[in-house]
Amino acid sequence: MRIFGKRVIKSPKLLFSETGLVSYLPGIENKSQVYSHPLIGKLFENMVIVDAIKTRLNKGEDHNIFFHRDNNRNEVDIIYSKGGILVPVEIKSAMTFNNNLLKGIRYFQKTVPKTKKGYLVYSGELSFSKGDIDIINYRDINKIF
Repeated sequence: MRIFGKRVIKSPKLLFSETGLVSYLPGIENKSQVYSHPLIGKLFENMVIVDAIKTRLNKGEDHNIFFHRDNNRNEVDIIYSKGGILVPVEIKSAMTFNNNLLKGIRYFQKTVPKTKKGYLVYSGELSFSKGDIDIINYRDINKIF
């Protein structure tokens, strides 16, 4: 993508299509261990990204999902194109919302002119909007993709 220029870091993100396997590798043996494990954020992110890819593929669409991180380590977990407009999606395992969770999306929206409404996917129960960002529960990601 030309709009990012030299600021983009072009390294892929490793994902596991089976979250049970990715949980097993660090020694997580039961559900209660997941919630206190230091990798919970990465496990949650992996699960949501793989579900987003599956959702798009099941609709017969190209997954069209990318990860963005610039040289200053500003990142957004998912960027996809919808009608030529970029849509940023941030993924957080937090169960409660706070405005700091929107930092990556806000930065992306400010620096990239072709940006559409953003989304924060989290593990909390409430769904609501904060301006041009929708905050949704991870169970509802099919509404985004």
